[in-house]
Amino acid sequence: MKSQSVCALIFCVFSSTVFAEPEEKPTHWWSGYSLDLGLTVQETSLTVSDTDDRELGILTGKMGSSPFFNLGSPYNYFSEGNFGYNYQYGYSAFSMTTQEVNAEDVDLGTSVKGNFFYAMPVFFYNFGTKHFSKKGKGHSFKIGTGIGPGYLTANGDIQLTNTDNSTHQFNIKDKHALTLAIYVLFDYRINNWVFRAGGGGPKTYSHGLQYNLMDFAMDVGYAVRF
Repeated sequence: MKSQSVCALIFCVFSSTVFAEPEEKPTHWWSGYSLDLGLTVQETSLTVSDTDDRELGILTGKMGSSPFFNLGSPYNYFSEGNFGYNYQYGYSAFSMTTQEVNAEDVDLGTSVKGNFFYAMPVFFYNFGTKHFSKKGKGHSFKIGTGIGPGYLTANGDIQLTNTDNSTHQFNIKDKHALTLAIYVLFDYRINNWVFRAGGGGPKTYSHGLQYNLMDFAMDVGYAVRF
């Protein structure tokens, strides 16, 4: 009986040593970062308003797909709970060729194309694995919101349909602006696979007008961990 107890103890120590995944200690400043690469399906809109928040014109884009990337820092948590934060850096391209007039998308011969870069802290609640190893084992579901600076470039034109003169054409030519972006995110991860949905975008002001870019996206990708 005594020998059986000793054997059981030896087996438990051996199994915990061999089969348990060792804790990974950071070796570089980039340890714990992850690069998400994949495909996004998105729909965008650009609203031009006056200083009284009156909408003057709305450009819309058809739902389309494009590659995406997102760089995320390691997760940090407040005390021992599931509330935490990390920093995310990413890029999004947009193209819009129709305008919303009387709740319908119509072709007025206007279009806008551009790019948006962002860097922001994201505060979240995590329902699953709190820290992924470099091998990516685990699963998590996070709900969060982010706010931070961005850089917007845009080029094109829009017809201000909600003014007294509906034929007024407004050029958005080579616009470059620092902006403030706000996003709401739903992020599910199983091992290294990423499934994410979110919406939000930047807002900027120029020449007495405000531009609000809204982006709704669903992402499927693979996380490369460092």
